[in-house]
Amino acid sequence: MAHVTTWVGYIAAFAALAHLPLQFARWRAVRQLFGRIPWSLVWQTGVYSLKNKMLRLQLGIVGITFLILAVPIIINFIGSDMLGMLRPFNALARSQRIPALLVFIWQLERVAGYLLPPTGLLLGTAKSVNVHLMAVMNRKLHPYRIVSLFDLKEHIFPLFVSDVMFNNLRTVNGHEWRTIVHHLMDVVPLIIVDTAVRTEYVDAEMHRIERFCYEYKVIRYSTVAYGKEINALESGIEAVVEASQQLGDELAPQILARLEKPSDIARRWQAQQNYNAMIQSVPRPVRFNSDINGMLIKAHFIAACTMENFLRDCKKATPDEQSTWLLEDIPSRVTPEEEKAYLRQSRGLDEVRGIAFSALDLAEQTSGPQQEFNIANAHNKIGKCARFSQDWQTALDHLGKAVEMFRQMSNGVNLPPGQLRQIQTELADAHFLRGEVHMARFRQTASISDCDNAKSDFSVSMLIDRELGQDSSETVQRLAVLTTK
Repeated sequence: MAHVTTWVGYIAAFAALAHLPLQFARWRAVRQLFGRIPWSLVWQTGVYSLKNKMLRLQLGIVGITFLILAVPIIINFIGSDMLGMLRPFNALARSQRIPALLVFIWQLERVAGYLLPPTGLLLGTAKSVNVHLMAVMNRKLHPYRIVSLFDLKEHIFPLFVSDVMFNNLRTVNGHEWRTIVHHLMDVVPLIIVDTAVRTEYVDAEMHRIERFCYEYKVIRYSTVAYGKEINALESGIEAVVEASQQLGDELAPQILARLEKPSDIARRWQAQQNYNAMIQSVPRPVRFNSDINGMLIKAHFIAACTMENFLRDCKKATPDEQSTWLLEDIPSRVTPEEEKAYLRQSRGLDEVRGIAFSALDLAEQTSGPQQEFNIANAHNKIGKCARFSQDWQTALDHLGKAVEMFRQMSNGVNLPPGQLRQIQTELADAHFLRGEVHMARFRQTASISDCDNAKSDFSVSMLIDRELGQDSSETVQRLAVLTTK
């Protein structure tokens, strides 16, 4: 048994050493593509990968090896060899210390691979050929790493399982995908897109690519030429693998040519720094929280930080002064067109929008006594984000849903006082936001109906605030301005 353990340890050491050149090559490629090692992105890639099922299994193995191998060795070394307080291991146990530590180091080396920042992001539907293409590209594009967030539901060819699982950052809870995909879109050198099927989500990703001008780093391909049968495993996994190999042969030269001399290092580095600043504005406990309340709290802080930056860059007012003005009435440093472009291109508002839609997805999928409130709250946050982006109709649509749902809930019987107050507070906020949308649009169109609707929403919001004993001075100020116009 001792000989077996010894050989296992040495085999583990050999495996780790054999893999070391590959690891060095990968990290060297990361440094080349980013101009330096982006340590913040390394950390964030690790956070995203923590929800990878294969990594969770790997971490479980590391934990077990640490407890049954490393901990006893460390305790005995300190207590016996250094302090002389414990009985030393017998000769056989002492001979196994190095092999045991080698096994533990080997497992740590395997976990460290998940921290590698990606080179490319593969977007498309989770059909079999795309899933297998991810594995093919990672084999052909060494030392670069291509990742995706596929919802893996179909059979994977056994020889491809490891490559697929290692490079698939699909979260355990699918509603979180927007945050990860949007971040990676900003910072990776390459986005690879299957144009064969344009689902609602793929369309949203393509619109975001256009909005942030990422077309220059997109490589498109289509699986249509290979026939629809490659999407169905009934035709055989061999056909899927063959099609993915052919696609890999076509795409690899294009990808390698793009990666030889990256020209956007400064832009991507700045995008990563902007993301760091945005995330650091969020309290640490909810920075990567995946429950509904955590996500909405995160959205709130990012929105507040984003609007502070907007006031600093575009307006002649401090954040304290802003509360007494309608945002659109604050004297500006730039033209209205530049303001609108700033807001539409805002990474912060884009993140808030993605988080709010993710919270809405989760709320609609999670039954329970809080479901209706969570759905209404998510609509409220989406409407607020659209209001800041000056997307008036989208704001009115979502705020209207929030108002209606909160109103119905507030009319419920036998509601606990605390729950009723929470609902009424959100209802007052939704009315206030909707009033601001009508007021801002009235500034642009001079529409009497917008003016009347704004007065109505502000009046309702003010009444609810006063019933709750909350400050309504901001609402009173809005009404006073409308009345004098």
